[in-house]
Amino acid sequence: SVPKVDDIEDLLSINQVEFKVLSAEDVLGKAAELGKLVDRLKQEPDAWRDNAMLERMVGLAKVCGDIRENALVPDQVIFRHNAYWT
Repeated sequence: SVPKVDDIEDLLSINQVEFKVLSAEDVLGKAAELGKLVDRLKQEPDAWRDNAMLERMVGLAKVCGDIRENALVPDQVIFRHNAYWT
């Protein structure tokens, strides 16, 4: 929902702002899937033997790029505050 701010009271009543990051062709979803596969590869000793998983990772990396250095989604998307200072 998008709140309407007409006056200062409306502005001061906002306790948090949350951003929803969307992308064309679900690039962000694919980056999240690639991140999960990378975690699985690091955690499971025999995951590197799963050729289907490795092929999927390569395919996702072709779309998303290197997610280690270029995070597509910011770490923080919810911003809270306790008080406004003027």
